[in-house]
Amino acid sequence: MLMEALLGWLATKVLDRALDALAERPGIQQVRRLLTGDPARAALLRAMRQAYAELEERYPRLASDAFHETFFRQEEVVAELARVLSRRPGEAPEPERLAELARAQYRPGYEPPWEELLPAAGLFLRRFREAAEEEIELQPLFDSRALERLHEIAALVRTAYPRVPYREEVGALMDFYTERFVGREEAIEAVTAFTAQEEGGYLLIEAGPGMGKTALVAQLVHRYERGTWRPGGVADHPPLLYAFLRQERGWHTPAPFLAALDSQLLDALGIPGGIPTDVEALGRLFAALWNEAAARARPDRPLTLLVDGLDEMIPDERNRTVAHFLPDRLPPHVHVVVTSRPQPKAFDWVPAYHPLKKARVHRLARFGPQEVRALLAQAGDAVPRDEAFVQRLVDLTRGEPLFLRFLCQDVADWGREAEARLDALPPLEGVEDYFREQLRLLGERAEGEDIRHILGMLVVARGGMTADELADALGMPKMRALDALEPIRRFLLGEERMELMHLEFRRLVEREWFTQRERRDYRERLLSYCARWREHESDYALEHYAAHLFEAGRYGELHGLIDKEWMELKRRRTGSHRSFAADVDLAFRAAEEGGIKGLPRLVQCALLSATLGSLATQVPPEVLGVMARLGQARRALDYARLMVDLKRKAEALRLIGLALWEQGQADEAAAALDEA
Repeated sequence: MLMEALLGWLATKVLDRALDALAERPGIQQVRRLLTGDPARAALLRAMRQAYAELEERYPRLASDAFHETFFRQEEVVAELARVLSRRPGEAPEPERLAELARAQYRPGYEPPWEELLPAAGLFLRRFREAAEEEIELQPLFDSRALERLHEIAALVRTAYPRVPYREEVGALMDFYTERFVGREEAIEAVTAFTAQEEGGYLLIEAGPGMGKTALVAQLVHRYERGTWRPGGVADHPPLLYAFLRQERGWHTPAPFLAALDSQLLDALGIPGGIPTDVEALGRLFAALWNEAAARARPDRPLTLLVDGLDEMIPDERNRTVAHFLPDRLPPHVHVVVTSRPQPKAFDWVPAYHPLKKARVHRLARFGPQEVRALLAQAGDAVPRDEAFVQRLVDLTRGEPLFLRFLCQDVADWGREAEARLDALPPLEGVEDYFREQLRLLGERAEGEDIRHILGMLVVARGGMTADELADALGMPKMRALDALEPIRRFLLGEERMELMHLEFRRLVEREWFTQRERRDYRERLLSYCARWREHESDYALEHYAAHLFEAGRYGELHGLIDKEWMELKRRRTGSHRSFAADVDLAFRAAEEGGIKGLPRLVQCALLSATLGSLATQVPPEVLGVMARLGQARRALDYARLMVDLKRKAEALRLIGLALWEQGQADEAAAALDEA
């Protein structure tokens, strides 16, 4: 066991090293005066004693053989421990580095296994950090870090763009999955009990495809919004953050994930301003905002994050996944709930020291007769069904919730013919076989070829499309498009903007109805439609044309698109330069891939990005007042909160507040005027 004298020496060295690292920061001299006395060193000594005691208890052999006196007297080790106290927002000490220093003490061939060293190093660092943050004598140091976090947040939002209206973006998905929802009380209770515990951590909801993972998360959000489910079970309305990862919408990479959470965190913390567009800045902002929200968590205001669909994430162009940004700092009353299929394993996406590795696991059960009866009732089945019939539905579907959702609707539509119609069904092994049979029946309809074209276009689309957009892109009369859409509505998300409702259905349609060449042809037709954006100015083309060009490798056309006309149209339609800035980012990446030939484009994109950063904050206050009077107060507030000049910002908020007052929106007017 380490002697008390060594721990005292180590505490002094670490504190001095941490203060030296902070020497350049504002206010550090005052912090230094507060921390140079014996109480601060005694507090740090207590934190180290607790961390080492837990290390010794969990890894007794490594504590004596690797993490001993010689190890802790290394300057590199002192530096790593000092980083616990001096790290900047988003920066954390690295267990890998500590483990490497421990392994370096051994002769080659005699090192302990890496899978033991790394968790031990991670445990010591994490426990040291948690214990230090609990010491009241060290609070001046952590207060200075909190101040720096807020400064960094302010710097990041200063040249940002309006935050993402994420609830609107997931509206169609939420509607689809909350329209028909039954059962799952045991899963909801598991989440509630988990978020009620003091200890922070991860809960993994695990189930196969079609078992209701997304439906569960959507239902939790829905109940939270209605006030019938609260994280932790508390009476107050604590912060709930959520993100749906979906391949169909391109929401499965870090950028959209971080944009959604940064936007929600700014709202939850009451911080004005917007968010950046590049992943690096989004990640820094998320780290700063998450740390701030986590620091505010308490028993009656726990912080909960729901992330649906970890199995759908893919690496971005720099090989980063959503898992790279999952929080690894979970103090008391801070919880993360994630959903994933059993394969790939959610644990495999994070390093050995990440708290997701220790997540509790709740596996969703299959549905039984009780849930089937509830689904039949929701589908409007008017025929009394005996127990044998209900059990037949359970057996036929093997209790798969997604399969049952569709089959129960069929039964309700069939009425008294349901028994005979079930007898006529071919053998179905699961929901995929059900989808395959439905596609066969759709293909046999009179409008089968039109249905095929509609599905082909939706398979290659990056987001929802309206009936007008589909008809125009396919060169099809609108009434024919509407006739073809009617029999497939049940498989689509959204009323106006439609997209395929489930990844399994999308994959089956793509695999069994279209060859690779046919999918390429539909992409070309969609690109040709988007290229006529001046003619139709469709929302789909404005949102996705640049991304389609990038994916097709048509970089010359992409760079030609990025001009003033395109920028002004997007600004006029969306209310900000955020969407155009995302297109500039794509053009930037295309120019980077062009090597030396892309250098002129690279410079052009860099200048555009810098210019956009200032344009976002240069709207005259009077314009925002007029915008609010025209019924666009939300857009006006987004612009106002991006302003750097406080005098202009206050004037803009005052004018918006007066406009809201004139429109009878007293609460919103009061909030804007208070902010001014």
